[in-house]
Order: sequence, then structure tokens, then C-alpha cells
Amino acid sequence: MSEPLGHPSVPPQTLAALGGAQSGTEVKARSSTKGPAGRRSLVFKLTLLVGLTLAVLVATIVVANGLFWQSVLRKTVDNHLSAMAVSRRDTLRAQMAQLQQRVELNTDRGELRGYLSSLSNGTDTNASKNRDTAQQTLSLMVKSKPVIGVMVADTTGHVVLTTNASMMGRDVSTYASYQAGLDNPYFGVPQLGKDGHNVAMISAPIRAREDPHHIHGVLLVTNDITALEDAFRDRTGLGETGEAILGMSDGKQIRYLIPPRNSPPATGTSADSVPALKAATENRESLVKGVDQRGIAVIAAGCPLGYSNWGLVIKMDTKEAYLPILHVVQLEVLSGAVVIGLGLIAAYFLARSFTHPVRQLTRAASRVTEGDYETMVPVKSADEFGTLSTNFNEMTTAIRARRMERDRAEEALRHADRRKDEFLAMLGHELRNPLSAIANAVRLWNVAGDDHSAVELAHGVIERQTDNLSRLVDDLLDVARITEGKIELRKRPVDVNESIHRVVEALRPAIDQQRHELQLLLENDAKIWVDADPTRVEQIISNLLTNAIKYTRKGGEIRIEARREGHEAVISVNDTGIGIAPRMLPQIFDLFTQGDHSLDRPTGGLGIGLSLCRRLVELHGGTITAFSEGVGRGSTFTVHLPTISAPESTMLPETTAQPVPPGRQRRIMLVDDNQDTVHSLARLLTLRGHVVATAFDGVAALKLAQEFQPDFLLLDLGLPGLDGYELARRLRAQGFIRTPIVAISGYAQEGDRIRSREAGFNYHFAKPVDFEALAELIVEDPITGE
Repeated sequence: MSEPLGHPSVPPQTLAALGGAQSGTEVKARSSTKGPAGRRSLVFKLTLLVGLTLAVLVATIVVANGLFWQSVLRKTVDNHLSAMAVSRRDTLRAQMAQLQQRVELNTDRGELRGYLSSLSNGTDTNASKNRDTAQQTLSLMVKSKPVIGVMVADTTGHVVLTTNASMMGRDVSTYASYQAGLDNPYFGVPQLGKDGHNVAMISAPIRAREDPHHIHGVLLVTNDITALEDAFRDRTGLGETGEAILGMSDGKQIRYLIPPRNSPPATGTSADSVPALKAATENRESLVKGVDQRGIAVIAAGCPLGYSNWGLVIKMDTKEAYLPILHVVQLEVLSGAVVIGLGLIAAYFLARSFTHPVRQLTRAASRVTEGDYETMVPVKSADEFGTLSTNFNEMTTAIRARRMERDRAEEALRHADRRKDEFLAMLGHELRNPLSAIANAVRLWNVAGDDHSAVELAHGVIERQTDNLSRLVDDLLDVARITEGKIELRKRPVDVNESIHRVVEALRPAIDQQRHELQLLLENDAKIWVDADPTRVEQIISNLLTNAIKYTRKGGEIRIEARREGHEAVISVNDTGIGIAPRMLPQIFDLFTQGDHSLDRPTGGLGIGLSLCRRLVELHGGTITAFSEGVGRGSTFTVHLPTISAPESTMLPETTAQPVPPGRQRRIMLVDDNQDTVHSLARLLTLRGHVVATAFDGVAALKLAQEFQPDFLLLDLGLPGLDGYELARRLRAQGFIRTPIVAISGYAQEGDRIRSREAGFNYHFAKPVDFEALAELIVEDPITGE
């Protein structure tokens, strides 16, 4: 008993999808949903085991990652605070230096220096005038923010100029700003002003221009440092609890110059209680973690300001500073929980996959029986179940491949069927047109009587339409032979110009009938030689010129050009005809392709001429292209063939015609089951002086041959009863050894010719027969040599 589809691994259940019946075993397998006892507990145990293992692994990873990120983030936070402290210090330094620079610039004012110089020398006769000028200078300085007060003290410490009248003449020699300002510019300790804003006094010496070491006095400028304080207190990058602190220390106590928001008293704070600020005032950078005066854990980064014993501290609450660490840990824990949960789910399904391979196969087989051939069973092991799964997959793959192959074959068959219908429709049209014309001509001939013009008209119609039918069949046979690779080229040196002249001469009646204007552009006194089959070259040119004649309206222009380009012969046929639509250009050389699909089809044709041209050109090693600017714009077809050197005279074929021997009477036996063919051909042969005997089947022909004793046999191949092949063999056996036997048949493929030779035929003519060639063969009789 053969296996379904010829595949030994196809199980019985696939018969359902292929038209067969299901087995009872399969139904039972599909209806079973519960496994053996204990299966659920085994799944639970495997899931629990994998889950515990995964939980330990994930917990280890979470702890390790938590410790790692805690270390990384703590270091990042510490570095961030230290960098913030350095950045704020640099900003504060720059602002203080800018204020000091402005004060220094004012000390160079000539009004102040001149007034102080006159006071110290006692020589100024215009003291009142100089004092007014210097006082105006101070008034201008006050108008420039953030200056709120200006004083000038002489070398004895008495105020000689001021914008505050209450300070005039006061002794300020004990002021730290005055004492420091005698030597260098000095930025005083910030103090709380009357308006509640912090202010700082900046002092600088007023030096003699001739001798910088000589001091005339000290300029003391009181500045509102609110803007400096605001920039210093900016909490950008410090979160909600972060802040900047500026202070100074005498080694025992801390004084806040810019205090924290929850500030302790400005004095009396022990230096040891603020270790970061203490280290900064001692010119040391530090990072301290501890508890501040509020009792809250903080992390503080301190750095010296580089000015006197001032220090700067950036601090944040530890809870906020290390909050990202907590978030990372929480994320790690959450991720671990998710991984464990997903792992438990995966473990559950993994356990099910280990314990349910048979169920998977059953489900897959059920889908296959329902027509789903894409089903594949995962191969998870190399044991018996894995082998079974592999075999099942191979089976479904084989079935799927065969179904796809069948689908492709069906689609190709449908496409071929459509092309066949289209071809048959065109073929029917092209056959019926000449047949209709021939039938009408025959009827005209029958009723013409003595009307010679009508007879000539009928004769011309029959001759032309017969030629059309013959060319149609020849083109079809040529396409078939080229497609099957059975065409044989008889190459020899061919002059392209001469071939063009031959074709033009043959088609001149059709050109004249359409009143076309033909232009030949050929190289003068030059031959363009190609190695080609002359008949096929003329066939190519003839097809292109015939198309130009058919598809150009009456009175159009046709131009044929032949020239040499390098090592190629270029033949172009240009017309002013109907042109080619752009969408048709890429497929114009395809078999059975035509631009006109209308019912009237005024130009006719099967759409094989251009395809035949392309294939013949390619067989000669050339190319052919088509060009058109669109419908109604004409077209140009260009052929490129490789050229050869001019041949020697001995290589050219003999062109002188040999005299035809005089006709002689032959005894011809003609056998064909088509009586019209027999009667018409027999009459033609009789008119040539031959004696003709006819038969309509093979059996009658054998008897007639013995009685008639012909010296020429013309046999059809498709005879009833006894076909032409068998008839030829029997005639040879009866003694007609040297009698020429000619096949006249519609079967004219290369295989038919080979078979006829093997059966004993000497010649093979395709229908419709070329009567002149047949008549010449009968007269010459090359077989007998008479």
C-alpha cells in the first residue's frame, strides 16, 4: 500500500486535509486533555525549583549592583558638591575683584589726589575751589550702583571728604578698612546696613602719581552687596535643602559673613561645630559629613576663598543628596521582582514544555488536518520526542513545498491559459480574414464568367491572401524553432546594402499601394559586410519594413538607413506612423505583444514579427532597439550587427543562374486526405505536362502504387488508417527504392523532418507548398540523376 503523497512520514491524520478520513486513534488523541496523575505537581516542583534558583541569582545581582551604584553615586555627589564649592568661590572672587577694581580706578582721579596733596603741603591758595571739585567727584561716584557711600581720609585717619556729612572730620584711623587700605586695596567684612541689606566697605590707597610709594590718603567706598549675596545664595544644582555659606574664623569662633538660612547668631559659634567652614578658613579644602546645628545629617564641601581668612561652604541634607542612590536601589529591587516574576512565569511554561511534548505534537497535527501547513513543532531535545518533532516538521515542510509548487503550477497554468485564449483569438482573427477574402474571391471567380477583370481580381486576392497565410505560418514555425533552439543559421558574408535593396524590391508594390515616400540612406559605393544568414537578414529587414508600411498612414514617410559605426553595421528603419505608447516600449519585443487591442485591428498581425526579429538579431550576436516619442509621433527601430572584413571573391556564393533543364513528363502519385488540396495540386501538375494519380488514404495508395508504378511520390503525413510515415516505409519495402518520396504536410517542425527522413522520405515541404520549388524539384529529379 502506497503512502499518501509518496512521503513515508505523512501521518494518517493528514488524510483529512488531503481528502481522506481521520482515524479513531487521532480523534482520541485530540480529545484527551488530562495527562497522567502527578503531572501538575511535577510542573509545580520544576517551577518552584527554577523560581528559587532565579530568586537567589537575582537577589545576588541586585545586592551587588546596589553596592556598586551606591559607591558610584556617592562619589558622584561628593564630587558635585566639591565642584559647586569651587565654582561659587570663583564666582565670588570675580565679583569682589570687580568691585575692588572699580575702587582702584577711582583712586586715580586727579581731583582727589590734587586736593589731598594741597592739604598735606598747605600751599593750595584755592582750597575751597579744589574741595568743591573733589566733593563733586565723590557725588558722581555715589550715583554709580552699588555704591551707597564714599569717604576720603588723609594719612592721619581724618575724613576730609565724604558723601555723609555726619562723618566729616571723624577719625577713622582705627577702622580695619582704613588701616588695610593704606597699603593695598581691601574688601571689608560684610555688615548689615540700616536698610537691612548687607554692605561692605572697600578701601584703596590714593598714591602720588610721581611717587607711587607716597600715600596721600585712603578712599573708602561703601557698597551694597545684595547682588553679590543673591548670586552667592543661588541654589541652582543644590536641590531644596542645599545652600552656600560664607564665613570667617579667628581659630576659635566662627562669624558668618553670609549666613545660612537657619542661621545661628553671627558671633559666638564654635569653629569646631562647623568643621567644613573651619577647614576652609584655615586654607584647606574638605568634604565633611555630619550633623549641623539643626541636628540634621548633612554633607558639606568647603574651600578657602583665598581672601584673608574667609571660607566658603556648600552643604546639602544627606537625605536629599543621596536620594538618587535610594531611587537606584528601589529600581534594582523592582527590576529584580519583575525578573523573578517573569522567571517564574517562564519556568512554569518551560516546565509545561518539558512535560507536554506529546500534547504539542497533537495540537500541531490537528492544525495540519485543518489545512494550516505553516505549523512547526519546536525541537527542544535530541531524545525520542526531539526526533519525532523533527520528522513532523520535515513532513509539514514537504507538504507545504508541494502545495506551494502546486499553487505556482496552477497560477502558471492560468496565465498560460489566458495567453492561449488571447493568442487563439488573434490567430482566429488573422486566419479568418484571409480565408474570408479567399472565399469571396472563389465565389467571384465562380460567377465571373467571361469577365476577365473579375477573374484577375479573384486570382490576385487568392494569391495575396495565400502568401499572407504562408508568411503567418512560417513566422509561427520560426518562433517555435528559435524558442526550442532548433533553428540553423547558414552563415556567409552578406552585404547589408544588397539585402536592403532585395527587401525593398520585394515590398515595392506594397509601398506604392500605400503611396509612401521611401528614402534609402546607404553608404555610396561601399559594402557593409556581416557574417550572417542572408535569408534571415532579409527576414529581419522585411519584418521591420513591413511594420513601417502597415503602421504608417497612406502618404507617410519611411526612411531606411545603413551605415558603419566602428565594428558594427547599423540598420535603422524610421517611419512617421502611429508611434508607440511609452508604456509599450519596454515590452514591444515580447511575443504576442501588440499596441492595438481594439476589435477592428486594422493592421492585423499576431504580435510575433518583432519578437522574431529580436531573436534572429541576437542569434547573429547583435542587438535591436525601439524608440518613439509617443502615439502619433512615428517610431525608429535600430539593428546593430557585428561587421567583418571584406571577403575574398572565392568566398562569395555563385550568382550566375544555371540553365534549367527542359521539362519532362513524370508519373506522379499524389496522396492526401484533403480532396481540395489533391484536386488543385493535381490539376497544376497536369497543366505542367505530368501524369498524376491520386489517392485519399494510405491503404488505397499502396494498391494504387502497384498499379500506377509512379516515378515520383507526393505524400501527406496525417493520413487516415495508415499515416504517411508507415506508407513511406511500406512503399520502400514494395520496391520503390530509388523513387523520390516527398512529404507535403502541415507538420513541419524539425522533429517532423527528422522523423520523415527516418521513414524514408527524401524531401519535406511545408503546407502551403511552394509550387514553383516543387515543380523545379520534380523536373530536376536529383535522386535518379536523370
